[in-house]
Amino acid sequence: MSITEAAKLIRKEQETLSRLSDLLRRETGFVPRTRLLPWIQGVRERFEQFRAHFIRQMAVEEAKGHLALAVERDPKLADEVARFRHEHAEFIGIMDGIHAEAERISADDRLLAHDFCARVERLLYYVGCHEAGENLLLLEGVNRDIGTKD
Repeated sequence: MSITEAAKLIRKEQETLSRLSDLLRRETGFVPRTRLLPWIQGVRERFEQFRAHFIRQMAVEEAKGHLALAVERDPKLADEVARFRHEHAEFIGIMDGIHAEAERISADDRLLAHDFCARVERLLYYVGCHEAGENLLLLEGVNRDIGTKD
């Protein structure tokens, strides 16, 4: 797979991830004063959708090798690629922690619900930064594939 094809595939995956992130951000943007249990159940489900897709996306990134393609084109990028791969493992750990916390929240746990929302928002911020960095790495690879004229 060329770096251009990998970029197209990842862009499609990122569009889905962005849509799920937006939905999750909306649902965690407030904690209702009443009827907390249905809200908790809905947010758990949305988080699991996001989590499952993001895990699949990271697997595609690793399996399709776009990170490896970047290093192949420019070995100086090896440290940066290693950082992105390490972040993938960190994301799994963060999401596992959020998942465990979500499972413990009951209808009476308003503070835990607020904490859960803050953790999800922080995760979404980290994901956005990570995705932006990977996009820059892929863009550099695409520019090398197609060339740029000054």
